[in-house]
Amino acid sequence: MKTLCHTARAVARDVPGLDRKFRMPYTRVNQRQITVARTMAHDAAPYIDRFVAHGLPATFPADLTAAADTFAAVIQDHAAAKEARAAATVGITDAIAKGVAAAKQLDPIVKNVLAGNAGQLAAWKSARHVSLLGLTSAPATPEPAPQTA
Repeated sequence: MKTLCHTARAVARDVPGLDRKFRMPYTRVNQRQITVARTMAHDAAPYIDRFVAHGLPATFPADLTAAADTFAAVIQDHAAAKEARAAATVGITDAIAKGVAAAKQLDPIVKNVLAGNAGQLAAWKSARHVSLLGLTSAPATPEPAPQTA
C-alpha cells in the first residue's frame, strides 16, 4: 500500500487529484487496512498503465488484493485459535476440578484400606499429589500410620 501511495503522488502530476485516492489509513486497525487495500486495488485499475509506467508490476492490483485476503484469513485464523484455546482451557479446568473431587472422595477410602501398610500408603500419598504447571512443592513428610481399630 505504501508503494502504491508513493507512486500515486508521482502519477498525480499527470492525473491531478489521484494522490488523494491513495492515502495510507491513519489507524492501524486491521479491518480498516484490509478495506483500504482492497479499495486501492480497485481504484488503481483504471490507471494501471500509468502505475506500470512508474515501475509497478502489472499484477499489483491483484497482488494487493491477494495480500489483503491473506491478511484477513490470518486474522480469522488467529481469532479461531484464541477461541479454541479458551474452550480448551475451560475443558482442562473442568477436568481438573472433577479429578480433584474424585481424589478427595477416594482418599479416605484408600487410607482406610491401606491403614496397615505404611509403604503402600506412602505410595498413595505420593501418587495423589498433583503439581500445577510442573512446579512441585517440597515433599510432604509422611504421616504416621493410623492405628487400627
